[in-house]
Amino acid sequence: MLLGANQQPKQNLPSIYNFYSQTRKYLMLCIISGLGFLYTFDETVYLPSISTIVNEFQSTETIGLLTVSIYLFTASLSGLLWGVLSDFYGRRPVIIYGLSIFIVSVIMCYFSPNIYMFIICRAIQGGLISITIVVVQGIISDVYEPRVRGTAYGIYYTAYFTGNALGPVIGGQVSAYFGWRSTLLVAASISFVLLISYIIFVPESQQYAVMCAYETEHGGSLLESDEICNPTFVNPCASLSYLTDPKVLPYSLMLLVGYVSMNWTFLFLPIKLSQPPYSYRENEVGMLLTMSGMGLIAGSLCGGILSDLAGSKRFLISVIPEARIIPGLIFSILTVVGLILYGWTLHYYWCAALLILGSGLSCFGQTAVRPGVMSYFTIKYQQHAGGIISVNSCLQQMMTSVALPLTDYIINCIHQGPLFTILATCNLLATIVVAVIVWRRIYLVGNLEKKTLL
Repeated sequence: MLLGANQQPKQNLPSIYNFYSQTRKYLMLCIISGLGFLYTFDETVYLPSISTIVNEFQSTETIGLLTVSIYLFTASLSGLLWGVLSDFYGRRPVIIYGLSIFIVSVIMCYFSPNIYMFIICRAIQGGLISITIVVVQGIISDVYEPRVRGTAYGIYYTAYFTGNALGPVIGGQVSAYFGWRSTLLVAASISFVLLISYIIFVPESQQYAVMCAYETEHGGSLLESDEICNPTFVNPCASLSYLTDPKVLPYSLMLLVGYVSMNWTFLFLPIKLSQPPYSYRENEVGMLLTMSGMGLIAGSLCGGILSDLAGSKRFLISVIPEARIIPGLIFSILTVVGLILYGWTLHYYWCAALLILGSGLSCFGQTAVRPGVMSYFTIKYQQHAGGIISVNSCLQQMMTSVALPLTDYIINCIHQGPLFTILATCNLLATIVVAVIVWRRIYLVGNLEKKTLL
């Protein structure tokens, strides 16, 4: 077969994943990981001051938790829209415009005269900040090839959960010296720096846009050109159809149960630590939450590195995308142990060290499983990465936003120990279901390979 003047054998074509230098990729990953950090930092920076906010606005603890749940609720709904928009129009315009308006909403929150205006502003913030978790993870799938994508997601989630760890400690210290409103100025300042950094250093990464730019500039094709299609705008709610896919639903439910459990432990923790018999001050609560948050960071790093290791060619199971989830499944047993320890420590008011340990273990187990699952999703649905990420974020954040306001009611009915034991059981069952599916997939592929050899 003769090749045209501008054609070359497919195996010699450049890959879209080599479009950026390694240094440029690291810089882009640092900035978009910073955006992931911003999501959880903005969510948790004022948590040590919830009791102070409730007292200043003469409100209740339930309304105080509503400021978190409304943030997660609007983030869950808006994420569906941002995912579709970024798949169609590109990642860059969605992030730039969305983050700019987000900064304005944080400043509005600073000037809130009452709890109701504060809640409205938090709702606007949630609706915009979801860009940093939905669109940003789409950028990772655009830039990093599957064999190293787990590590990239691990780094992103490390920054994401570092926001959980540092938000309360920074917020506690700032609030203690300058008042709780000053924590919002810190969030706005970080947002502005990240926005400017993104504008300067992060180019458009959507694969169709990159492919078109390359073909226009060089007059040739990329290795993945046949796999990249012209994006079409779809109904944002159409992404929910992924939840009917048996290749998605079990893994999504496992992430859902873990995410709700993790948020219930982590967001409920500062309230309990500030009340008798613990009665810690705001800055002390922040420091204790940082110790618990170390589990979030360590789990993300370990899960990301080990998911890529499980998918490397040195293992026979590397040809199976689901194999990336195996390390996280092993670590998820820590989620079960941590939840039981956390719940019964609260139930009997044991020492705060056990409370922190239980929270840390459950957070480690949950975050260790996320990089492998997200790598699996974006490998299976590369051209719709924004959609698959958004529907999972929507499911997790919406259920968490519904669960948080019900905390007091549920605890009054069944108390802390039984509640967190039920959560631990749900996590265990979800993990077992996924483990059986992954094992069956490996078994079937193994039998198919044997028959092929015969």
